Amino acid sequence: MRRGPSWRAALTSGTLLLAAVAALSAPTQASAATPVPYYLPWVGGQSTVVTTPWYQASHVGATAYDFKPNQEGLPVVAVADGTVTAASYTNKNDVSLRYNYTTNTCATGTAASQANYVYIKHADGTESEYSHLKTVLVANGQKVFRGQIIGIVGKTGCATGTHIHFQFASKTYVYHFAEYPSTTFSLNNRVISQNYPALTITARRASATTATVQIDWTLASTYALTSSPVFVLQRQASGATTWTTVRSLASPAYNGSSKTYSLSYTDALSPANAATPSYRIGVQTSGGTSWSRIVHPSIGNAV
Repeated sequence: MRRGPSWRAALTSGTLLLAAVAALSAPTQASAATPVPYYLPWVGGQSTVVTTPWYQASHVGATAYDFKPNQEGLPVVAVADGTVTAASYTNKNDVSLRYNYTTNTCATGTAASQANYVYIKHADGTESEYSHLKTVLVANGQKVFRGQIIGIVGKTGCATGTHIHFQFASKTYVYHFAEYPSTTFSLNNRVISQNYPALTITARRASATTATVQIDWTLASTYALTSSPVFVLQRQASGATTWTTVRSLASPAYNGSSKTYSLSYTDALSPANAATPSYRIGVQTSGGTSWSRIVHPSIGNAV
């Protein structure tokens, strides 16, 4: 996708055929902090196509990628825990008002070229950028967790169509995503996100005829969040295709020593011999609900 000349820092349908980055061409880590893994910047389980690789086409001189989603309205999520350092929502119309199709150029200036955008600073000193958003759902200074919804994919500013522009903007460069740890993407690669909230979930049922399932979970977060999340527990009956909300539970206080939020719930099944359902947990914030992977309870452990 086309964009303006002003960018702060920069980084490829079908089967993913990927080439490893040559060690001699990769810049060195400039930070002494432990590198933070970056996950792909959209909700887990969804795929996109790489439309502009890093350091190519409009990304020359910029460690950035463009990803085209399969669906409009795809939530954009934080690639790692961090603090929002900029959240601009200056152009509320999801159209490329600042792209000149006659001259094939963009207006100059950060706000003009990127329109709605979010920057997040991470624990290792790196910073991530998310641009051309339709909607921004976080505020400057807000603490966010990996997988938290921060905006909706769009085409605001200097863009020719709906896409996610993601950029590594820091002196400490991170070129690979956790899902593809030794890969630099090429044009038209289809890539799948595994960016789920860092939830550890244990679900267990004493026997196939026991009426209760015990569910315990923790959300790991580098920082105490700006506002405590609400956990939404959903159940899917065996063989069903829809999810039913079992409970919405307010989060307890942040445990600074373990860096977690933790809760438990005992789900009562009816009848007692009902087939064991599946569960998922959503972390609900002002921007929406970020869902965990689907969990299947183990059977035979004490409840």
